[in-house]
Amino acid sequence: QDDKHGGIYLLWYLLFYADLSGKVFVFPKETNTDHVKLLTTRSTFYNVTVCLRFLTDLNRAYSLFSVSTPTVENAFLIYGEPANHVFHVNSGSGPTFHAVPFPQNTWHSLCSTWGHGSGVAQIWLNGKPYVKKFVTNQPISGKPI
Repeated sequence: QDDKHGGIYLLWYLLFYADLSGKVFVFPKETNTDHVKLLTTRSTFYNVTVCLRFLTDLNRAYSLFSVSTPTVENAFLIYGEPANHVFHVNSGSGPTFHAVPFPQNTWHSLCSTWGHGSGVAQIWLNGKPYVKKFVTNQPISGKPI
């Protein structure tokens, strides 16, 4: 659904070994369909690390990053709920990082990492590390869609 305002501004630093430093993706209107698709030839992921900067005026929950495969939607997901001060990693079944303040209309730096060896995920928001939490020790398999 389109809306008259909102928008998420993303500055991606490093993603799947692609250097997107200095690039900005601008979503000037709130929708549930606008997105950026980053392509890769990889079909199995044993580790995922995503670092980005974002700025938004949204006060509803929103996704910042997702890897989906034909069999697993949101196999790796970074999802924020500003009203509850939480970030989720790995869809609804993944851990919740609580007491994470990220006010509107402010640039935030966010990194999240996960490795299948330990199954542990962690986030850093504005340089502050949050406790490590178990997600899954299964690799992400299947070509991203």
